[in-house]
Amino acid sequence: MGKKEDPDEWITNLERLRQRIAECRKTIDDNELVTHILYHLPTDYDHINDQYLKDLDDGKDVNLENLRADL
Repeated sequence: MGKKEDPDEWITNLERLRQRIAECRKTIDDNELVTHILYHLPTDYDHINDQYLKDLDDGKDVNLENLRADL
């Protein structure tokens, strides 16, 4: 994701790709998608990124819609 790209649009595009992948019988769960998003965010989002990565490391489920809203 680029610094000027809208996170909501970027996540929507990722969800579309996930649907296309699902058509090929491969599933990507929310935690996998959230992890991908977190590892590809610009440094401008480090304050959000750090908390969500900590939650994932602690074994907590992270809600994709909550992440979208926070971004």
